[in-house]
Amino acid sequence: MAIPSPMPKTLVADDSDSMRQMLIMMLKKAGITDIVQASDGDKAIEIAKSDKIGLMLLDYVMPTVGGLDVLKAIRSDKNIKNLPIILITANADIDVVTLAQKPETFANAIIVKPLSFKTFREKIISVLNRITPSD
Repeated sequence: MAIPSPMPKTLVADDSDSMRQMLIMMLKKAGITDIVQASDGDKAIEIAKSDKIGLMLLDYVMPTVGGLDVLKAIRSDKNIKNLPIILITANADIDVVTLAQKPETFANAIIVKPLSFKTFREKIISVLNRITPSD
C-alpha cells in the first residue's frame, strides 16, 4: 500500500536534531518530501497553527512544552484539532498509551523507539488512509 496522494506537508517535532534528521530521512524514503521541522513544542504549535500541515510526527518527551502539551494545544484549537499526529516515544508505558487515546490528547498512532522503517511507513500509511477529504 502506498502513501495517499497528494503527499501531505509534514511537521517533524523533536528536540533532538539527530532524531529529526533520521525521521526526515525516513519520510523522504517513504516518498514524503514537503517537510518542516520544529525543535520544541512551542515552535511545533506555532507551525501547526500558521502552516498548512497534513501530518505531524511528535516526540513525546521534549523540554518546556512536551508532546502531551502539544497534543492538548492542537486538539483544543478548532482550526487544527483534526491534524493527524503520530506520537513517537521511547516509553511504551501503558500510561503514555492511555493518555494518547483521550480526546484532549489524542494521537492517531504511536510509534515506540527504536524505529524500524517498515513500522514507520505502515503507521504513516494507516493514519493517512483513515483521513477522509472534506468537501
